[in-house]
Amino acid sequence: ENLAITSLGDVTSIGDYAFGICLSLTDITIPSSVTTIGDGAFEACESLISITLPNTLTYIGNYMFFECYSLTSITIPNSVTTIGDYAFAECSSLVSIIIPNSVTNIGKKAFRECSSLDTIISLSMTPPALGEDVFLECNNPTLFVPCEALEAYQAHEQWGQFTDIQCIASEEVETDD
Repeated sequence: ENLAITSLGDVTSIGDYAFGICLSLTDITIPSSVTTIGDGAFEACESLISITLPNTLTYIGNYMFFECYSLTSITIPNSVTTIGDYAFAECSSLVSIIIPNSVTNIGKKAFRECSSLDTIISLSMTPPALGEDVFLECNNPTLFVPCEALEAYQAHEQWGQFTDIQCIASEEVETDD
């Protein structure tokens, strides 16, 4: 039986591993009252297809979506500054990801083995700092960055390793807050 959670009431934080290994959880909307979500909160939720995160969140924790094999898309809110270690590792159904311009740090192996990932859009004018092997075993996705920042990404020790880096005009990357 599939499980969807549409309301968590007035919860302000979700603890470490709170929904870890909830194998039937398919869909969840986190209310804007939530400001913190602990490490591994949705780890190994193998049936999770979609999740809506609030724009009150500043940190995507370590292992938060690790081994969420069915997750096809996620919107990272423009309030997030840090994506933790292994946060999306082994999300093998994730096809594209938009990294908002608020993100300054992405932890080690955050997107490791995201084997379906074919498009990464990084909206920051300054390439976010990367831990080791962030995009290891991702089958060479296309990286899109703001045109004004193209040279900075190409010159970056890790971002510059992408073989296909394309630029997008800033008016194409405006996001609604």
